[in-house]
Amino acid sequence: MTVTAMARENKMKAALTGMLTGGRIILATGDRGGGKTHLTMVLADWFLYQGGHVLSNVIIYKKSEGTIWDDQEGYPQNYHKVTTLAQIFTILSDIWQTDPEAKVLIILDEAAVSLEAQSFQAFLSREVVKVGTLIRKFRAALILISIRPELVLKKLRSEEGLLDIRLAKEPLLMRRYAADQLYAKREIRELVLVEWQERGLDFVPVHVPMTKRLALPREYCNVGGYFFDTLGAASFDSGVHPITGKDFMFKELLAVLGTKPSNMYPRLLYRFMHEDPTPLLAEALVSRSSGILGDAALPDADAGGGANAPVGEFERMYRKRQVAEMLRDHRTWTNAMIARDCDVSREYVRQVRKEMHEKGEDEVLAELDRRDRLDVRAPKSVPPADADDASEPEN
Repeated sequence: MTVTAMARENKMKAALTGMLTGGRIILATGDRGGGKTHLTMVLADWFLYQGGHVLSNVIIYKKSEGTIWDDQEGYPQNYHKVTTLAQIFTILSDIWQTDPEAKVLIILDEAAVSLEAQSFQAFLSREVVKVGTLIRKFRAALILISIRPELVLKKLRSEEGLLDIRLAKEPLLMRRYAADQLYAKREIRELVLVEWQERGLDFVPVHVPMTKRLALPREYCNVGGYFFDTLGAASFDSGVHPITGKDFMFKELLAVLGTKPSNMYPRLLYRFMHEDPTPLLAEALVSRSSGILGDAALPDADAGGGANAPVGEFERMYRKRQVAEMLRDHRTWTNAMIARDCDVSREYVRQVRKEMHEKGEDEVLAELDRRDRLDVRAPKSVPPADADDASEPEN
């Protein structure tokens, strides 16, 4: 390798280390078995070595003296296994309660999900933009690993500037942009193409060598060493609230944090995850709607919520935005499918669809943004779900 090439690679390694801080959103893509998880475990190892915390659904094992069947699941210090969104925010609340300046890297691996890959993608398609935006406000870095770049890329890139970096390992892109590296017999697992528009990088090949710790294959591990499980099936979903035991509603956390300045986020997050969040949510809804709730009080805890429960201004705007985004991003979905996913009636979906057709998608979403800022009062209630939603779908 020439001196110029070595200098460029060292500069890129420094950039790869720096990209893991400051609230960046990173997407790693490539075919199954192409080394995406290996790459992110190298980055995780660097991050842990610098004193940070890693939250991930990638399963880690500790090598035993016997065979692979004797190995036990185990994790290095500050590596936290997470399988739900609720666990992520609970652990974040604990970390930042102790050290508000702590550096955190979150890695969500679809490739390790196996049978649950489709549900994981569905979850990402609904929540990735909102989760990514909030993670950025906490100054944590988020790496999403996806075998299918199209779905996640569309959601991330629909919000200007949300996706910072793409780490690509697709064979076609590798042959196009890293042919010389492949010709030099570089291990493909240790190569990655970096697309980073902020730095003017357009699929620049970078060599990311194997670490001697976390990303080391089992056969090269010493007894007691850590290696990641390439066949593990760590699922990921919303989870349940650790105190109430009810489904974790990410939109409720957004409602609570959205009414306060960001310097209060660590304290609010700790209260939200370690207490019953109902009082915080009630306060947030009152504040959000400037005290004009009328019949839109919080649903009774025993009422089960859902589309038949009374909802407030924030909830109404949230549901309309959710329906509008689903209509925009899932054009082949029927009204019934979107109604079930958003917990509203098919008639309500029809109304939003008609409005978006007449006014334009961008204008409807922009209007929701304006109403959100001005706290303009919305229609009185969201129509209840149809009893025949499960019947034949309508377009």
